[in-house]
Amino acid sequence: MLKSRFLAGAFGAASVTVPVLSAEAAPQLAQVFTDRMVIQRDKAVPVWGIAEPGERLTVSFNGRTYRTTADRDGRWQVSLRPTDGGGPYTLSVSNRDGADISIDDVMAGDVFLCSGQSNMEYPVERALNPDRILGQSEDSTLRLLKVPKASTPAPVYTFGSETSWQTADAGSVAGFSAVCYFFAKDLQADVDVPIGLIDASWGGSQIEAWMSAAALAQTGLDDDKLDMLAAYAEDPVAGAAKFGAVWEDWWASAMPSDPAPWAYKGADYERWKPVPIPHTSWTVWENETTGNHNGIVFYATTVSLTAEEAAAANALSLARIDEVDVTWINGQFLNSTFGWGTPRTYDLPDGMLKEGENTIVVSVYSGWDQGGMTGPTEDIALMLAGGDAIPLGDSWTYNVIPTSVGAPPSPPWTSVTGLTGMYNAMIAPLGEMPLKAALWYQGESDAGQPQTYDDYLAAMIEDWRGRFGSEMPFGVVQLANFGTLRSGPVDSGWAGLREAQRAVAAADPSTGLIVSVDAGNARDIHPADKLVLGQRAARLMRDLAYGQDVATGPIATSATARDGKIIVSFDEVNGALSVIGGTSPNALELCPADEPCRYVTASTNGSDLEIDTDVIDGEVRYCWADAPICTLYDDFGLPAAPFGLMVQRE
Repeated sequence: MLKSRFLAGAFGAASVTVPVLSAEAAPQLAQVFTDRMVIQRDKAVPVWGIAEPGERLTVSFNGRTYRTTADRDGRWQVSLRPTDGGGPYTLSVSNRDGADISIDDVMAGDVFLCSGQSNMEYPVERALNPDRILGQSEDSTLRLLKVPKASTPAPVYTFGSETSWQTADAGSVAGFSAVCYFFAKDLQADVDVPIGLIDASWGGSQIEAWMSAAALAQTGLDDDKLDMLAAYAEDPVAGAAKFGAVWEDWWASAMPSDPAPWAYKGADYERWKPVPIPHTSWTVWENETTGNHNGIVFYATTVSLTAEEAAAANALSLARIDEVDVTWINGQFLNSTFGWGTPRTYDLPDGMLKEGENTIVVSVYSGWDQGGMTGPTEDIALMLAGGDAIPLGDSWTYNVIPTSVGAPPSPPWTSVTGLTGMYNAMIAPLGEMPLKAALWYQGESDAGQPQTYDDYLAAMIEDWRGRFGSEMPFGVVQLANFGTLRSGPVDSGWAGLREAQRAVAAADPSTGLIVSVDAGNARDIHPADKLVLGQRAARLMRDLAYGQDVATGPIATSATARDGKIIVSFDEVNGALSVIGGTSPNALELCPADEPCRYVTASTNGSDLEIDTDVIDGEVRYCWADAPICTLYDDFGLPAAPFGLMVQRE
């Protein structure tokens, strides 16, 4: 029988919900320890798990024995001595009664964490030339762990579902991160030890979802949301009510002419239009207002209940909704969920329903592609104690809200747009396993807030190093080119986010930039060429993680006014700077303090870029657009990273 307790130890100071064993059960290893795993060589490796409280345990590995006792909460931990690269080994845990658990084919080598959103999640089977790659993928020295997608409001001990380490072959590689896989294959050319890859990624996720509560608190940017999240973790009903008040305040400010559409009288909803094709995406309704609508649509219906039915109803099922709903009954906030087509079922507080007519209002926000209440019809119902249901039918009305109101707030416990959820469910269960390095490919979902991204990224890196190794190298993939091509200087959230990524790497000698501005597709946010990024990531880690003296590609470090010129200096240049197809780099801008930005010309001089200009203040920007065409490279063919640097005087 399983109960719930808390584990610290390998999880640091954070409280982590863990299962506790019954007295007759064998001890257990944490879920990350499975057959075929790779542990980090040359580092002390914590091994942890659960057992009966007070139980004495023996852990055996590589000819050594370690003894420990489970604490009063059933948690135990030992630290394996550093191991040279190699294997295979067996790791076993036993108690005095002879009950034991063991895992086999354990290798010691270099372990890498690959995390981020959809371009890190993008699998090998969708990359270029998948048949050839998968046909050559069998490799017993390369091991893969794919972390299941999950999000929780507090740290947890286990992953959201079963998973295990796998040796590389066509089956395990096909759905694995392409960037991560290509990185390892390139690295194997001169790293002769087993390699373990951990893929913890989720498309559409914002950076805040991958940060611990402590890291977010360090930034000071989300204190109110963290308080709301803590309230929700303690009491979901009370936490949801706090968010409901926030959402309603936002709406009243955004739409003062219609301050509470969730609290109309039933007849008032007759002014709205009938849903033309019930329980389908509004994009298929074939009308001008919803066909390409990315924004909010309100839905409403009424249901008449007897006193007995109102008392017996204990849940509202809304079936699938895309993407974020906020739901009210009789003008009272009920709950909110994020998810692309995720079914919604909400518990009903006592007294929310009444005898007679009841009004249900659902606000649905979709920021991309399809949106709406998509059914199926039979699953949209009030659920009664005892298992019966009262269908809510097809008689819904709707009202399209102008996109000018903007995107509404979302609850901090949602998955991709919330706080800490993916850290809690996908990073925390890794405990404090030492890692060789981490790769991070994320930012598309944060391009609307580039001004805070550097604070978030720096805090996340520091926090992850506190967990996986204080000197852990960190590789950041700078956003690829995607979006509208521009013929002149523009403001760009994507460019601002690239600059935040560059600035974080510039301030941290153990963090490096992987440039992808020439590897994207202006019309496809998910470019298929992940091989080049894997190769560039491997080149970066040869420098940061293995100490090889290789230049990783031009990174601007300063813009200095000198002798009537602005000199932009670069580091990490192979040979010298060069311009593809001309003598002056494309998309180079000067933004004087009191004038609009304008394109300027420049010449290369070794590792410098020299701009002849009579204006020697303001900011120099390069490739400052969503989808710029960039022509500045080094002699090895590596592109210069986009940047924005203030001009300094000598």
